Amino acid sequence: MILVTQGHPRGIGLEVFIKSFLCLSPQKQAYIQLHCSQEVLKSHLELMGLKHQTFDQYTIIGSSKLNCCWVDDQQSVLGSLDSCLKRINNQSVLLTLPSDKASLSTKNEKYTGYTDYLRKFYHKNLAMNFINQKQRLTLLTEHIPLSHVENINTDDVYKKIELTIDSYQKIDCLPKIRRVIITGINPHAGEDGLISNTDDKIKQAISLLKKKFSLEFLGPVPGDTIGLMTTSLEDLIISPFHDQGLTFFKTRYHLNGVNLTLGLDFLRISPDHGTAFDISSKNIANYKGVMECLKFALCYLRNEKY
Repeated sequence: MILVTQGHPRGIGLEVFIKSFLCLSPQKQAYIQLHCSQEVLKSHLELMGLKHQTFDQYTIIGSSKLNCCWVDDQQSVLGSLDSCLKRINNQSVLLTLPSDKASLSTKNEKYTGYTDYLRKFYHKNLAMNFINQKQRLTLLTEHIPLSHVENINTDDVYKKIELTIDSYQKIDCLPKIRRVIITGINPHAGEDGLISNTDDKIKQAISLLKKKFSLEFLGPVPGDTIGLMTTSLEDLIISPFHDQGLTFFKTRYHLNGVNLTLGLDFLRISPDHGTAFDISSKNIANYKGVMECLKFALCYLRNEKY
């Protein structure tokens, strides 16, 4: 089952989800269950001009049936997420629709995103990945200040890459990893110490990884040339920090990306974009990101090639 969260009630999440859902066949729609406020869903369907009928466990949209689990609090991003987490299992996929960071936080705890929330909720080391049918990318660090990136150590690098490779080996709908390409932290990957010695941590981690995995490891390579390399889905690109990796990824693939969390007992995915409050309620949002998420999730659950 694909369990889908509501996301921010005033964002574009439900709009792009509904557009994507309606593109699927009835057989594929049956895999999906939305955890949402009934009133929030109704308001989005009305704004989109879609005829619908709401029942206890589902909503009829035109000729399509959307399985639903209703959440009482209209504004609660966390209520929808927690509803999914209570029902999730290792045969499920969690699809989180976009939310702002503030809606994920509480009085006692601040979270920098869904990955951070799930890491603390399950007390597990997790890896933030981005994937589509042509590329996969792993971030060594996530939503942290750039000044903190150089604080990562060899063990951090090794464990994050080890976790990622081990997790991907269990996903049968993807081709096996052939090559791991790791970009440097500094310009020119440190220029052999002329700019910085920080990238020696990556070199040390690669030496350790080569002892465990029979894969080709390349790096550290300059981050400003990664986009010029010929790569495929058999390659795993590792980027030390958020904007270095995603500038490359989003420039190449725009909205056709899936944010994939590895290290959980289930797969968590989300579209590679945010709430887009500026275009919410206008029924003009591009739904390619959620469509890519559903495509990946269905391939995973149905054991089909992605």
